[in-house]
Amino acid sequence: MSNAITTKLPYSELRIMQAIWDLEKQGIRDISADTIRDSSPDLQEYCITTLLTLLSRLRKRGFVSVKKEGRINKHNSLVSEDDYLTFSTRYFVEKIFKGNSEGLLRKVKEL
Repeated sequence: MSNAITTKLPYSELRIMQAIWDLEKQGIRDISADTIRDSSPDLQEYCITTLLTLLSRLRKRGFVSVKKEGRINKHNSLVSEDDYLTFSTRYFVEKIFKGNSEGLLRKVKEL
């Protein structure tokens, strides 16, 4: 299912991907921008044009597919949540802990 992930998502795009992944876990496919906005209270503050812009960026990054049904774009994930979590964790360990996962584990134990 997943494309090769080459970039960390900005928070606004990550929130949309999280909404898409949550909707797909519920068995919902071909997801419209309205469905995404209605799926989470913190996304309801986005106007539809902002959501469409962010979805367009996610398409260009290879995170979602888009198919047009009439005047409505329908979206599906191309990157799994698990693959993105693996990528993000590796990225975090490499950038913050200079590749030392032991350092991360020590910090987690301190929490």
